Amino acid sequence: RLWYAASLFQLVQSAMPFGFSFDALVDFCVSRLSDIEASSMKQVSYYVETTAFVEYLLKSDVYTSVTITGHSLGGGLALITGAQTKTPAIVISAPSAVMGRSAVTPEISLDDIKRYTYAVIPQRDIISHLGGE
Repeated sequence: RLWYAASLFQLVQSAMPFGFSFDALVDFCVSRLSDIEASSMKQVSYYVETTAFVEYLLKSDVYTSVTITGHSLGGGLALITGAQTKTPAIVISAPSAVMGRSAVTPEISLDDIKRYTYAVIPQRDIISHLGGE
C-alpha cells in the first residue's frame, strides 16, 4: 500500500499529454491518500522495523560502516531505511519512493534519496520506473 497512491497517479500522469505539468497536484493527492490510509499502513510499515534495526547497528559501535541492500520490495524497504537513517543503500528493481516519500514517517526528502541511495533499474522493469525521476 505504501506505493499504491504514487503508482496510481504516475500511471494516470504518464497516460495524459503534458501530465508532468500536474506534478504539484499529484504530490498533493498522494499526500492526502497517504493521510487517509495512515492507520492501515501502520500495520504493514516494515520500514519502521528496518530503520530501527539500522539505527541500532549504527549506535552499537560494533560496525565501522553499514550498507543496506535489497531487491524488489526489500529494495523499497532498503531505499526508505537508507534515506531515513542517512545510510548508504543499494537497491535493485525497487519501487521508487520519490512520489510516495511523504507517506513514510518521518518523511524523507528527495535530497536524502539522491544522496544515500543508489538504484539499479532494469530497462524492462515497469514497477521500478513508476514514480521516479
